[in-house]
Amino acid sequence: MKLSTAGTSSRHGLITGVVCLALAAVVAAMASLNVALPDIARATHASQTDLVWVIDAYSLAFAALLLPAGGIGDRYGRRVALVIGLVIFGGGSAVAMTASSSSELIALRAIIGVGAALVMPATLSTITGTFPADKRTRAVSTWAAVAGGAAVLGLVTSGALLTVFSWRSIFGLNVLLSALALFGTLRFVPESADPDAPPLDIAFVAWERRQAAPLLDPRVFAQRSLSAGSLSIFIQFFAFFGYTFVILQYLQFVRGVTPLTAAVQVLPMALAMMPTARLAPRLTARFGTRWVCAAGLALLAAGLAIISQLQTDSSYWPMLAGLLIVGVGMGAAMTPATSAITEALPPAQQGVGSALNDLSREVGGAIGIAVIGSILTSTYSSHLDLSGVAGRIAEKAKGSVAVASHLGGTISEHANTAFVTAMHVALLTAAAVSLTAAAVVVVLLARRTELGPNGSLQAAVGRGAGSD
Repeated sequence: MKLSTAGTSSRHGLITGVVCLALAAVVAAMASLNVALPDIARATHASQTDLVWVIDAYSLAFAALLLPAGGIGDRYGRRVALVIGLVIFGGGSAVAMTASSSSELIALRAIIGVGAALVMPATLSTITGTFPADKRTRAVSTWAAVAGGAAVLGLVTSGALLTVFSWRSIFGLNVLLSALALFGTLRFVPESADPDAPPLDIAFVAWERRQAAPLLDPRVFAQRSLSAGSLSIFIQFFAFFGYTFVILQYLQFVRGVTPLTAAVQVLPMALAMMPTARLAPRLTARFGTRWVCAAGLALLAAGLAIISQLQTDSSYWPMLAGLLIVGVGMGAAMTPATSAITEALPPAQQGVGSALNDLSREVGGAIGIAVIGSILTSTYSSHLDLSGVAGRIAEKAKGSVAVASHLGGTISEHANTAFVTAMHVALLTAAAVSLTAAAVVVVLLARRTELGPNGSLQAAVGRGAGSD
């Protein structure tokens, strides 16, 4: 279904606004709870491992279901998928407002992630599947900017809520946003699907290669532009969500700032990211996808390396410098990477293409939190000096920096020092991974491989230095 050209500019704007609101809700939900981790730890007696799972349960459910959810939208209707997803997302968030333990929160966050998996691919595929070519690029850049910035803006909003209400209010915000997006979807968003779509095939890899109507033909990964785009998105969000998990605890536990102050202090990253994402199409047209993506990842690595050097008594300025560099890097890399993925697939598979983009993002974020969080926890525990502290107290302090900081005195000071050491190791790891990914992207985009009309692989040399 294509929208008519007569008087559609305002309608395109409304559709973009609605799908971006839905997108903002599910992206913000990934990060917004990070600012409440100290409050959740105190209220539910959650350990550092529990906190990792409270954050990651959402991301893992989200990532696991993105690809089939995108296929469902392509076959049965992207608007239908969006509506069902928003209902699950909002309903799960409403129940989460009543949770009293970390195990309940983990289970409910997984349910909310199921709803988010239906929402996110439907937002991008609605744009790529219904907008004309002259409107699509600008709308995709807006989508990418919201996808990148909503997480940080969600942190600020959550921090503001925590100055007045408890951590439960963050789930209340999810309910409000999903209700508004649901109303807008029913009112403005057109239905779109592939009218000739075959039944949904839920198998994968070897099975998919034998099917006439696979959910995703694994051979598309032979296209270097798609592989490079997926890798770039994966690494960006591996680093971003791992960093967010670490830095908000540093600001609140080590520096002792309020949740709102912590959220505001990371806001410059979004302020740099969003305009850069809007500028990225012009940068890509001039320098090529290869160099814009690689430069963005290199800047991301540089920013993380700067932030990793913060100490227990560092001023805000080094952190600000690192945040701005991280924001510019992610903004530059995100839009061309997203376009590389969606443009590699035909119109009938835009839901799957959107889901693949989102899958790279969510798997990257989930693994980032798991890996960076694990490095943080293990390094903190091994470097925490608890000489002369009673066994049971020492065990609790090693398991949770929230407990250690609450004990005060020498234990709190040692916990802060151990946490900063752990932060150095965790963020330098993320920086090294990002820099390695930049080099891989340069290699992948030196030469593209495409799928021919009969499904065979064919090579194509990119313009100049591998621009796509």
